[in-house]
Amino acid sequence: MADDLDPIPIPVLGRDPATCVMELLHLEPEPPPTYTSNMAWLHRYATHCRLVLDPSLQPEQALRQCFGSSWKLLCRSGRDPFLPILRNRQLSFQDLVVYAKALLDSGWQQAPDPRLLEQLIQQSYEYFDSGPTVPAARKDMLLMRLAGRQSRVLQRDFLLVTRWLFSGVSRVTGKEQWSGLLRRAKAWSDRLRAQEETATVQTWHFFCREVPWRGYEISPLADGLALWEEGHEMSNCVYDIRRTCHHPWPSRFFSVRKQGRRVATLELVHEPADEHLKGTDRIYGRWGLQDCRLSRNRFVDAEMMKSMKVFAWQYNLWSQRPSRQIACVRLEEDAKPVQAF
Repeated sequence: MADDLDPIPIPVLGRDPATCVMELLHLEPEPPPTYTSNMAWLHRYATHCRLVLDPSLQPEQALRQCFGSSWKLLCRSGRDPFLPILRNRQLSFQDLVVYAKALLDSGWQQAPDPRLLEQLIQQSYEYFDSGPTVPAARKDMLLMRLAGRQSRVLQRDFLLVTRWLFSGVSRVTGKEQWSGLLRRAKAWSDRLRAQEETATVQTWHFFCREVPWRGYEISPLADGLALWEEGHEMSNCVYDIRRTCHHPWPSRFFSVRKQGRRVATLELVHEPADEHLKGTDRIYGRWGLQDCRLSRNRFVDAEMMKSMKVFAWQYNLWSQRPSRQIACVRLEEDAKPVQAF
């Protein structure tokens, strides 16, 4: 009777155990999910983000439920307009949903140029160690629509218009032309410079002058005009946050240069004296690194950030022990009390 039975196939070593079991049970392997709208990239991204989908639905139907009415916008746009979100490890699937719904609510039928999205994400970093956000506010959508009408928009011009628009000095409608916005933004920037040139010069106290530092030259930005020039040349918002120099825990800004060329903008902030600090920091407080950015608010590399952190430590030492300052950076004001800043 044993001779009448069919022989049981023996799985080959090295094969997938799940495949061997299915062959023994005479089952066909489950085919991969099909997408009628070429949305396989979205399923891969959802899997990467460990998104748990409804098992009772097909993958495409489950993803469609996440996006709701913005699903058609996603299908029409494809993957490329959303690449700045997909490639950013600090953003998630939920951020993609928020962005898609914000586009639909603002009247978009198809996602705009990904370069505009990338710029707004970069601008959303408050500090180098804080997380980004996706554009979803009305001003963000309006800016992307106005810039998207142009065949070519310079990155420098886009950042200038962004600063002007977010300053709240003027109202903008969707009927505006990009050329008109750029002209008004440049006039606003020129007025700021003229105000600084005619205003009474007010300088902030620093515990060093220009100092060579590990291949760079670090120069204090001691007044409003210097901050305006730094912001204009580096296309950043350093001038817009100049009021932090007057805070109870003030900021100090520096221009980091190499062979006379501007490389980055450095911000140090003073933490008031507190019992949780150690050593002389408990008495005088502590200066520490707040932020450091390249032009157009880009991040510096790890090696440069390490050098700037060491400079912040050294600056804190100079603020508490003026006698340790090297001769080329010693100021006459060093004889004043430490709390003079």
